Amino acid sequence: MRVDLGLKIHKTKEEAQAAAVDAAVNSLIEKALARGASDVHIEPRARNIVVRFRVDGWLQETGKLPLAALDGIMQNLKKRAGMDANERSAPQSGSFQLDSNQIAASVRVATMPTITGEKVVLHLVRHLGEPATLEALGFWGESLRRLEAASAEPHGLIVAAGLHRTGGTMSLLGLVHLLNNPALNVATLEETVEQRIAGIAQTQVSSAAGVNFSTGLQALLKQDPNVVMVSDLGESDTVRVAVQAALGGRLILGGLHASDAANGIKHLLSMHTEPFLVASALRAAIGQRFVRRLCMSCRVAYEPDESTRKSLRALLRAGGIKSVKELHELERTAIAAGLGDEADDTSTTEKSITRLFRASHEGCPRCRFRGLSGQLGLNEVLIPSDAMKKLLVSNPAAASVRKLAVEEGMLPMACDGLIKALRGLTSLEEISPLAAAA
Repeated sequence: MRVDLGLKIHKTKEEAQAAAVDAAVNSLIEKALARGASDVHIEPRARNIVVRFRVDGWLQETGKLPLAALDGIMQNLKKRAGMDANERSAPQSGSFQLDSNQIAASVRVATMPTITGEKVVLHLVRHLGEPATLEALGFWGESLRRLEAASAEPHGLIVAAGLHRTGGTMSLLGLVHLLNNPALNVATLEETVEQRIAGIAQTQVSSAAGVNFSTGLQALLKQDPNVVMVSDLGESDTVRVAVQAALGGRLILGGLHASDAANGIKHLLSMHTEPFLVASALRAAIGQRFVRRLCMSCRVAYEPDESTRKSLRALLRAGGIKSVKELHELERTAIAAGLGDEADDTSTTEKSITRLFRASHEGCPRCRFRGLSGQLGLNEVLIPSDAMKKLLVSNPAAASVRKLAVEEGMLPMACDGLIKALRGLTSLEEISPLAAAA
């Protein structure tokens, strides 16, 4: 029997203020997640605090706060992230889990002292259900078929190369989802567990506990895995363990920071003293980056002028496309693969490029009047042939690797981007940098 003793618990002024700050911080994070933001920047300026959300890769100012609120926000975030709340003169990092109002997310916190006060950036990872499929990540046609065939191999090394936060881990998780099978022991080793996958043993590295990627991978290999995903192969020790495991009968999926597949392989070779072992282990190298996706409801079609055609010619060269006729056939293949709006006609003929798309300046309610809606993956998949493996043994330049890969049928990111621009999924402005990078 419950007895009401008539006692009333009164919060102190400090406790009430702390609770108010906690609720305000939670509300800020929830608003960012609702907007699809990947990061929140809280930046003290001379007169106020500016809050910016990174949405679809771009920072947008979303509001201002009084400078007086900074200390309470920093104290709240530092305590929740396991950081030293009294340290203001040195950078710190930590993380915490948010679980409120039916929203579950991981929040990585990084502070940096500035001349106007401490700046803090929150990296948000919403806990979703199953990872995106390879098709949803932008793989299609021959690239998709090649990648699925490589992942069906019982052992070897598949690497996903991308610049910082350009989707490499998402591709690896897509492969993990594809390979998730009760008959296999599948495990991951991740900097941050971004998506929880049923049936998979997922481990988060922790420097405080002495678990880095190298020691964590060595420990995982004692657990009799069939497939192991390592989100970052950035250290030589980790690469050596991964290559040996791949040669020893495991399928290893690893992430690398590099601009494309060829540079990813070059980076891999630079971290291993025996290139022939890397060549023997490698099954596939993925290059991936994200661009902004056009809103399909309000995008605007236009006919390219001569200046635009000059940019298109540069992309054709970067993509290894020898003629518009060849591009037209690729677009028809993309349509058959379900890329873009099936109701659209082709944007090419056998002789010319007739149409491109851009974002609407006015936007619409569906895209919150931005003309853009989400991000789109641009991909390339390099499958090493015998000739490629022979080349890799000589530790070649990335340009030589790329040249041979294109000759052997790899569809470069520049070409993948151009096809997706023709299908109205993104704009020429988004993919033009690929021509300069090739």
